[in-house]
Amino acid sequence: MPKLSEILGDSFTQIPEDLQKKYKDIDLVDSSDYISKETYNQTKKERDDYKKGVSDRDKQIKDLEPLAKDNEDLKTKLTDLQSKNKEDLGKQEAEYKKQMFNIALESKLATIGAKNSKVLKGLLDLDKLTLDDNGNFIGLKEQVDAIKKSDDYLFEKEIKGTGTFNSGGSESNPTPSDENIATKLGKQRAEASKSKNILDFAKK
Repeated sequence: MPKLSEILGDSFTQIPEDLQKKYKDIDLVDSSDYISKETYNQTKKERDDYKKGVSDRDKQIKDLEPLAKDNEDLKTKLTDLQSKNKEDLGKQEAEYKKQMFNIALESKLATIGAKNSKVLKGLLDLDKLTLDDNGNFIGLKEQVDAIKKSDDYLFEKEIKGTGTFNSGGSESNPTPSDENIATKLGKQRAEASKSKNILDFAKK
């Protein structure tokens, strides 16, 4: 698995020395190791099966209620069991929701050209993301587009007209004379932006 220095390249040297030492030997999860849609669907099926099981138990308890009509002890036990079923369902539902959110997010981030999905995920405001019932994220595109503008070095370079990504430089190699003032100023702003955003991420 790649290290942060490999992912960021020359930009890694802009991080303070103490933080460079901190991340020197830390392996990060490679963005190619994404979780498949099959895994997402399997988790969703497990959630639905669990909910059905709880529903079946509730029905069985309901069927037993007439038998407990004159038995306060049994009636209390059935009521307690119903409450426990409801509590367990709530906890399990929250856990499945969290799993499905993470599975879907990591899978999605691995398909948008990020050099490393873990680094990109660390820059996202997860509280502003919503996962719908179809496994699609609401609010993700806007955040990713903003990060692409401010931290484009975190993404593979897409070769226009091919739909593929290249981890190297730009699609052409202009000579210094080909670069106008606006291009040079843009590069300077990009370098300054890299330093700020890398520091923000490293301090987390």
